[in-house]
Amino acid sequence: MMPIKLSFNPSNSQDSMVNTFKFAVLLGATLLATGCFNKTTTKAICEKSPELCQGLNTDGWCKAERREVILKRQNYANESSELNQYYILRSFIDYKQCIEIASNVEPIHAKHKKTERVEGFITAVNEIERIDKATQHSELPQLAYYHWLVNGDLEAKERFLAIEGTSAENDPELTLALATYYFERDSEKTIRLLYKTLRLQKDTLPNPSIYNSLTTLYLKTKNYQAAYIWMQVAHRLGEYPINESWIDRQHKFSPEEKDKLQEMAGEVIDDIKNFQFQSGDYNM
Repeated sequence: MMPIKLSFNPSNSQDSMVNTFKFAVLLGATLLATGCFNKTTTKAICEKSPELCQGLNTDGWCKAERREVILKRQNYANESSELNQYYILRSFIDYKQCIEIASNVEPIHAKHKKTERVEGFITAVNEIERIDKATQHSELPQLAYYHWLVNGDLEAKERFLAIEGTSAENDPELTLALATYYFERDSEKTIRLLYKTLRLQKDTLPNPSIYNSLTTLYLKTKNYQAAYIWMQVAHRLGEYPINESWIDRQHKFSPEEKDKLQEMAGEVIDDIKNFQFQSGDYNM
């Protein structure tokens, strides 16, 4: 069997709202993990520093997203770096997506809760706009990527691409972002970047859309062994549906071959879950 090759299909949309969503989906896999080991309750934070919770809802909606906003605000208050500012931006993008839905839900009893959710949505919109403007010319790679992807800023694109070959490329988020850029430009480079992304994951699992994208790409390139393996990985790690009948129509595997491919998929899954993914060559 040929070595498995990885690729990722980026969005070509220029619409700002759509690209903001794509940005959140692409990089959101690591967002909630950044604060998950902080045992301080949001209630304690809000009582001590109410300004960190200002403008946010207080009911049961969007609790995880709200917590992330508060924690990122707290981090920025302790260290006002551009990176912490970027994390606030990301947390507000995530919060906005949730609270926008919640703001349209009519409370049965506490009618003021809807007003509070609407206020949370407005806060998110205003904060995203504020940080967007404040960081427009930032050299931080994460912010440069955001401004290119969301706003179509070509100067930001050049600032982002300048990270190639530097130590910044050791950040899995940035490596994945580079891979999305090179997908249609340099397949071998995309392969190397995506394997590197998987190798660099140390405390949170990669975005599961990567596995599904691999499956789709391998079906298109008729690498059916790899497609079958990554279809299994995408199903088990990302809960994507399995469509074996489509592969069977293109390439008929024997029961023995399927057993072997499923075994290989299990090895890949174990490596990813244990943060020990080192090689892309899973040979039969």
